[in-house]
Amino acid sequence: ESGTEKFAGAEKFAGLPFYQIAEKRVAMPVKRIVLAGQQDDSQFVHPSIDHALSHAKSGDIILIRHDGLIDLTPIQIDRPGFLVTIRPDAGSQPQLRWKARAGDHAWLKLDGAMVRIEGVPVILECPENADIASLAALSRQGQLILKDCLLTLSGPTGKSIVAGMREPDSMQNPEDSFR
Repeated sequence: ESGTEKFAGAEKFAGLPFYQIAEKRVAMPVKRIVLAGQQDDSQFVHPSIDHALSHAKSGDIILIRHDGLIDLTPIQIDRPGFLVTIRPDAGSQPQLRWKARAGDHAWLKLDGAMVRIEGVPVILECPENADIASLAALSRQGQLILKDCLLTLSGPTGKSIVAGMREPDSMQNPEDSFR
């Protein structure tokens, strides 16, 4: 503040000068590679999509380096505001398959989080013993976005849905959740 200039508004926030807080840079998103059977945390290489999702930060991009079918494992993402994109790595042609099970109908349980899937064929299978098959169970503004994806529904007619709403308390499975 000089004789002719005055600082308007809050000068400090949380004990720090406001202008120093405003200058902090946001971390760049990380490109994580899914490469079946391989893991190298220092190079952001993950053995599976669920492993990559559990280590991702908001804004990260998960690139699938695989040709052919990938069976999906259920996962809960309970991080409001979390956003991640999943797409094939250059030259790769993966296909994702969620095969519902009795008592476990949704691949993704998104509690306030957003997952964007781009350019990947997705197969949603509902076996006879499952009540319903769903790619995602959503709560608290959770979102599943499919862009340029071919979605194939397999199984009994009327038992497959892309996404459904759930109560947050009924979504929690300790063995497949992360925060």
